[in-house]
Amino acid sequence: MQAAAKRGILARGVSTKALGDSLRSVMRKVPQPVVVVTVATPDEARGMTCSSFTSVSLSPPIVSFAVRYPSSTSQLLSSSSLFAVHLLARQQVAHSVAFSSPKTQADFTRFSHHLDESGTGLPILHGSLGVLICRPESRVQAGDHEVWYGRVERMVHGLGSTRGDPKMEPLLYYESSYRSIGDEVFLDAFERGTLSFSEWTHRAHVRMAWLYITEAKGDLDEAVPRVKEGISRYNEANKERVKTGYNETITMFFLRLTSMAIEADGAAAASSDFLDFLARHPMLDDFRFIFQFYSRERLYSAEARQQFVEPDLRPFPATLDDARRAMAP
Repeated sequence: MQAAAKRGILARGVSTKALGDSLRSVMRKVPQPVVVVTVATPDEARGMTCSSFTSVSLSPPIVSFAVRYPSSTSQLLSSSSLFAVHLLARQQVAHSVAFSSPKTQADFTRFSHHLDESGTGLPILHGSLGVLICRPESRVQAGDHEVWYGRVERMVHGLGSTRGDPKMEPLLYYESSYRSIGDEVFLDAFERGTLSFSEWTHRAHVRMAWLYITEAKGDLDEAVPRVKEGISRYNEANKERVKTGYNETITMFFLRLTSMAIEADGAAAASSDFLDFLARHPMLDDFRFIFQFYSRERLYSAEARQQFVEPDLRPFPATLDDARRAMAP
């Protein structure tokens, strides 16, 4: 029966990507707990918002969670002998967002916490439903994620104290009440038009382009319609705040440049996060870079808003080295 169903799917020509999109849509309707995993090495301590947390076994006590693979998160977990899994409370949305971004994963100063008293150095965030101190048991690569299994060695209940608050409720990722993890948090909010307008910065535009091009395996022709549709939908949802509107030339300039950077990264692109990507290609993070190629008059002309126009100060860079030379003082 299963083989027949599989043949039916293949016969209808359903692609792996289409099935993945359908799975994501279905799983959005399934409530999932949100956890932050903290780790500590002699050199650093970080927290990471993780997905797909579950209790696997009670005897022995084993839990699991998933992280994107390959990633710096996976590397850090590999170098740690213990980690702490925080089951977030409903009031801890800010924690989940902060620890989903590599830029703020090492900053614990925003949140009440203490270092584990047993000498592990693990940061323990206050206010969670509970904290599980775990020793890595095993890990399994599954598609674009890595599933980690941890044996629970002890627990810290609620608020970093010895007892939990029975009135506390879990933070769940479920449809419109909360978004998924990391880049999913950002992209889902963007696609629904609920991303805070104050966060719709130039960097956010580039991040959106990076995600769509990466999902399209570098195929710019596939990514461009999604980018344009996404911007149009977001602008419509925020039309009372949008002042300048859509500009085809600006959009395509940074899209083409982002695509060149992803292609140049090669294998490194698959294992990097967005901030790593920007660190390698800082010209993408600076909107003013475009004025090395365009005069303001040409860039903001009616023609440039409607269709892509070629630069008037210097040609569009043929290579990333050309772009870097244009950025140099």
